[in-house]
Amino acid sequence: MYYYIFDIKKCKKQSTVTEIKDYLGSLGISGEFTYPSSAYSVEDLVELGLSKKYNTIVGIGDDNIANKIAAKLCGRTEGRITILDWSQKLERSCREC
Repeated sequence: MYYYIFDIKKCKKQSTVTEIKDYLGSLGISGEFTYPSSAYSVEDLVELGLSKKYNTIVGIGDDNIANKIAAKLCGRTEGRITILDWSQKLERSCREC
């Protein structure tokens, strides 16, 4: 199962989030969807996902969320991490569904 962390600020419309969820569902990909808030930061959500025994954590947003997740998973803030930006492709795919 997957643990998704959406950066709502980067999703231009709520319908985009719904389209992504529907698209993943149509592929048979399930999981828990979460959102950072004033109560839970991205780092807190990563810890929560790990405590729930999720083995795949997916960040949906930009490099910032990816870096936060990677840093938390690596247990350090230094180092180089290469990120591929698939946001436009996924957003385009969702519009075509």
